[in-house]
Amino acid sequence: MIALCVDFLTGRYVATRSDDRDEPEWPPHPARLFFALVNAWADGGKDRAEEAALRWLETQPSPAVCATGSDARQMVTVYVPPNDARNAEVIPERRSRQPRSFLSVTPHHALVTFFWPGADPPPGSRQALQRLAARTTYLGHSSSLVSVRVVDEAPEPAYVPVERGGTLTMRVPAIGQLDALEHAYCVYVDSGIRGRLPCADQSYGAPVSAVTETPASVFGEMIVFRRAGSSPHVPIEAAPLIAARLRAATMSKAGAEAPEVISGHGAAGGKSERPHVAYIAMPDVGHRHADGHLLGVAAVLPRGLTDGERAAIYRALLDVTHLTLGRAGRWELARVGVDQPARGLRAETWTAAAESWATATPIELDAFPDRPFGKEAEEIVARACERIGLPAPGEVTVGPDSVFHGVPPCHAFARHRPRSSRPRRPLVHAVVRFATPVSGPVLLGTGRYLGLGLLRPFRR
Repeated sequence: MIALCVDFLTGRYVATRSDDRDEPEWPPHPARLFFALVNAWADGGKDRAEEAALRWLETQPSPAVCATGSDARQMVTVYVPPNDARNAEVIPERRSRQPRSFLSVTPHHALVTFFWPGADPPPGSRQALQRLAARTTYLGHSSSLVSVRVVDEAPEPAYVPVERGGTLTMRVPAIGQLDALEHAYCVYVDSGIRGRLPCADQSYGAPVSAVTETPASVFGEMIVFRRAGSSPHVPIEAAPLIAARLRAATMSKAGAEAPEVISGHGAAGGKSERPHVAYIAMPDVGHRHADGHLLGVAAVLPRGLTDGERAAIYRALLDVTHLTLGRAGRWELARVGVDQPARGLRAETWTAAAESWATATPIELDAFPDRPFGKEAEEIVARACERIGLPAPGEVTVGPDSVFHGVPPCHAFARHRPRSSRPRRPLVHAVVRFATPVSGPVLLGTGRYLGLGLLRPFRR
């Protein structure tokens, strides 16, 4: 575990919400802390060890936040010169002044702690973060003076990242954050335009006991890439082929000794018996104008990874910059995380808890039913849900067509079966209904590791 404790030295926090400039921000968002650490790094000469520590920190899951309640202070409006004064405007008597409001809160307790429960910093990174913390002097507005330090323990969190049922959304750092901030700074230097600092959004809520947690599949985190630049449009029917290209590219970057969790093969070369990375294509489906074209790709990580396995996956994936598509050309890839992606590229689109789920790509059954769309096929789909850790569904309906706009019939989908003479297993579209909400990602059937059997929450 690693934690950063922030002490508000003046007993107040001055910052406005990024989505509502008339409201103060509380609790401080994790992205604010990351911005402050980056500022300390840049002011300190951009030390390489500190840069490595920041790049490690941006790859960690969103932190828990320990913060008390707060009282809003009366808003004060002052008149200040604009930042872009030029020529004669710099003369005091000719300088225009613009109103500016400073919103602040008084926390009930001046200490706020951000902590990453499962984080284990590599050698030197903890010390580098300690140096950055010691040089961090404010959080939010420059009048919010702080003292920051690295600590080994944290109190019970008030806010934890959640997939559903959150009470607020906080801005958090994501992979690529440091590079995105440097780019934003270069844009500001070149143009004078100071835009919203890039970051990701994360839903937060109060901690809940394991007993009340929403049932979830064995699949968890999604590492998403969007199709970038002038990359060709590819229809959803090719989703399994594109998924296979992502796996091949990841395997190439992982090298000959790719771990089982990346390759899906055990030491003897046979199929892995444990959950491993699933490679999927992300389609544009489920809205009135959806045409099913592929927006990007994602690697879906199984839950319960060791730190070493997770690091190996990230090292390989973040080296993948493009996919070669043969005669179709190639896809340039850009990591999703610090921008505002299309809905189909947002992890929450595929993970939000719901009672009903439906296929965006058809399920490849792991047995041959007597009829492709009969009761036996429905039972096979129900067993597939239990195979990935979900409860048995209360109802399954199968057929040749999806309920989502933009999804073609199941027979239209290509399949990736290199050098296989075995008969092809049936494909079905399905709607699966559970007694209580379950969380995704939901990937079903034998093709779930390569682009088939991708389900999405379905609300009538």
